[in-house]
Amino acid sequence: MGEGVRSARPAARVAAIPLADGGDGTLDVLADRLQASVETVRVTGPAGSPTDARLALTEDEAIIESADAAGNRLLEPGQRDPFETSTFGVGELIRHALDRGLGRIVVAVGGTGTIDVGAGALQALGVRFRDDRGSDLAPTPRGLAGVRSVDVGGLDARLADTELVVLADVESPLRDSARLYGPQKGLDEERRPQLESTLESLAEIAQRTFGPPYDLLRAPMLGAGGGLPAGLGGFLGASVVGGADYVARRAGLPEALAGADALLTGEGRLDSTSFLGKAPGYAVAAAHSRGIRSCVFTGQVAAGADQHLPATSDCVVLGTDPGRPPQETLDALREAAASWTRTELA
Repeated sequence: MGEGVRSARPAARVAAIPLADGGDGTLDVLADRLQASVETVRVTGPAGSPTDARLALTEDEAIIESADAAGNRLLEPGQRDPFETSTFGVGELIRHALDRGLGRIVVAVGGTGTIDVGAGALQALGVRFRDDRGSDLAPTPRGLAGVRSVDVGGLDARLADTELVVLADVESPLRDSARLYGPQKGLDEERRPQLESTLESLAEIAQRTFGPPYDLLRAPMLGAGGGLPAGLGGFLGASVVGGADYVARRAGLPEALAGADALLTGEGRLDSTSFLGKAPGYAVAAAHSRGIRSCVFTGQVAAGADQHLPATSDCVVLGTDPGRPPQETLDALREAAASWTRTELA
């Protein structure tokens, strides 16, 4: 996009700000902007097999991307079943971060293949979920169907001295998590009520045991990452914040918008969720609040999705498809940005 703008307006000053929203790519963006070192560790993947995941480390904080340990991308289509998958590897990543003795751990939660309210991560950190007979339960929605209580006696004591910040990539509450994101994780409509009942049970237990000052089922952002914010916030007291805003501020977007004439951003497929905490919707809203016009370049657009854009924004659809060679898409994007600049920023 920057190359396209410059070809149309050679004198233009272009600030390229990589963005993420708490989903895939968040670790890369923050590691680059903060000049963090990146290490790879072995953890348990969403279906139980070992996988490699990364930690980004600065002098005083660690950054974790949950999709590295429990991502939907780590699952073959036949493995996608949220009743069987777990965020245990995310908890292992947090443990590795605790081993570094840093004051803050930032957990980006988007892109998971799980809907376990973070139960797997919590078990990896020492929490035990039990049925009405006091027996331990597996930290998957199938195993947790009969959960009645929680034991935090074995919780990693180092968490008490560590600030835990959770980056949510959507604004959806926990009660909507299965309905909105279950299908892409392998959940069929017939089993959704059963899964939602388990989510409600875990939320009720956390509410009764720890009394968080918000409704775990209805508070915004807690349904991101299959409910990881609800689990880490409700059971561990983690701070839950919007990932797009957090990353944008640390990446310098507010400063770049000061005095800008336009903002260009992109989305693979524009739909209603693009405006529920995702980076493109956030960037457009940030520009609009400053009176700056904007344009979203997208491969595809869902019916009616462009109606969510403010009147000061345009939507350019490139019409790409998964089989199109990447270079063709890049060329089309470059030319589309140039054309929009010539036409709209004359």
